[in-house]
Amino acid sequence: MEAECEIYTGVGGAFWDDAVTKNKQETLGTTMLQYSFGTDGKESAEPEGVEIYRGTSENDLKVLKRGIVKDVSCADYDFGKAYADTDVTQGKSYYYKVRAYAMMNGKEVYGDWSPVIRIRAAEPDGVYTMRLVRESDSYRNNVIVALTSADNKNGVLTLSAGVLSGKLTMKYLVTQDYFTQQSLAKSSGKPKKKPSVQQMKLRVDRYSTDGRYYSAVTGDIVLKAQQTVYLELAPTVSTDKLLPFTDLDRAKVTFNVKYNEGSHPLMLDLKKSKALLENPAQ
Repeated sequence: MEAECEIYTGVGGAFWDDAVTKNKQETLGTTMLQYSFGTDGKESAEPEGVEIYRGTSENDLKVLKRGIVKDVSCADYDFGKAYADTDVTQGKSYYYKVRAYAMMNGKEVYGDWSPVIRIRAAEPDGVYTMRLVRESDSYRNNVIVALTSADNKNGVLTLSAGVLSGKLTMKYLVTQDYFTQQSLAKSSGKPKKKPSVQQMKLRVDRYSTDGRYYSAVTGDIVLKAQQTVYLELAPTVSTDKLLPFTDLDRAKVTFNVKYNEGSHPLMLDLKKSKALLENPAQ
């Protein structure tokens, strides 16, 4: 989705139409391309056909569509055309280039290649739910949450083993009652001012795909549409203690995940049992 491009070698120029190719793609499974032709004031033959090339890298493009231009007009930019690429994966990036050609003396004469443009296929908002399966208690200093890919149109969510091993951050705030009790237990004077939001580093000790059999995290966890993964969270520092959620006003765990091709923060609200994938369309 770069700037407008022009093709001219004796054949009418071809131009990407920015209104389509630069806008966010919206239809799942389809990438819309739009281009137009014109002479740009130069004396040239009108194009009779067009070739569109596509690839997953800028240096490896192969022909995607070769077709005849219909309803040719001599007016500049008067025969714009569109092509719907219906063989794309949601959220994946593709590279395209186009050139025009005309028949001259029985031979095909081509215009120059356009610059390569990069277009990211449309992807849906990631819809996820989370429920608390087990809270921490006096015997277990960990919690288990179930993360579910709720929408059947969701893309692929990848939880990195490197992040899960100890780069999760929980921000929490204790309740006023709990803080007052703890403050008075340690001092005969008045309770101190309630602390601000605190932070604790967590890790995923084990995970499960059925909620019964758990195993250590040895690689990335891939969550597809309408699948569930169970994560057992524990403090990274062994001396840290998870408080029961009844003693907390809030408890949110945030870490980075991969949704299709993009990297996004995923927030798990342990108090409200909610999951939110932030900025999924970027």
